Amino acid sequence: MTDILRACGLTEQELMEPWLRKSTVADKKILQCQDPRLAKFNYKDSDGDDNVIWGGQIIYSWPQTFKANAITTIHHEYAPLVGGGMWLSGLINFTDFADKFCTDAAFKRAVKAKESQGIYYRELGYILKTGANWAKPIADFTLTIEKPKNQLVLFAGKVKVK
Repeated sequence: MTDILRACGLTEQELMEPWLRKSTVADKKILQCQDPRLAKFNYKDSDGDDNVIWGGQIIYSWPQTFKANAITTIHHEYAPLVGGGMWLSGLINFTDFADKFCTDAAFKRAVKAKESQGIYYRELGYILKTGANWAKPIADFTLTIEKPKNQLVLFAGKVKVK
């Protein structure tokens, strides 16, 4: 997909638009693009307007050097890019959504209370395992997520939340 979008004239910055949403320049370039490979991503929205739907993945990677027979402490800090989302209030009642994101009654009440503000969901996933080429697993791992004020956060999976 990246090659197609570059052929449509998108810059590196514009390729980040689904996450940054600073302008509509990328959307306009995509809709004007005549590259035939783009056709399978075209759709008409509920208003009959042309749109292009595509997804992306950003992988953050930090090369490290590990000394033999030594303990290495690593600290990374960053704000991940989170793409656009969908209107949440309608989704929370779907069983698949509730199962995937481990929603509970308290979360549903919180969504309902914020419904008039226009509440959207955004998904962010982490791969919390070491590479297969390591001799031993990570002995001690802590992921700290600082929740922005006035936002709801769900953790699904086998995680311990403090």
